[in-house]
Amino acid sequence: VNSCTDFEVLPFSNGIEAVDFLRRDRVDLVFTAYLMPQIDGLQLISIIRAFNAQVPICMTSSVPMQTVALARGATAFFSKSGLWSQLGELLTKLRAQPTALAA
Repeated sequence: VNSCTDFEVLPFSNGIEAVDFLRRDRVDLVFTAYLMPQIDGLQLISIIRAFNAQVPICMTSSVPMQTVALARGATAFFSKSGLWSQLGELLTKLRAQPTALAA
């Protein structure tokens, strides 16, 4: 993937805004950081999974918490240090087959 022009990015100021949106609208992917205002990424994952078990959720953090994020229901975890090198592959997988993110 050379650009993200095929994807619409919907930024939110905090996790609560994201949850409100996700309760009303469908998205192809949720991409979240661990540290956010109001609720953290792990809380966001748990809340989303309570009403949507299907949407792929990817979390990124500089804190090593891959095991915890995946146990909460994240589809994938990316260290912030390796994020940009892995983002193209993630978007290519999503474009080809949304359910392939965990592979």
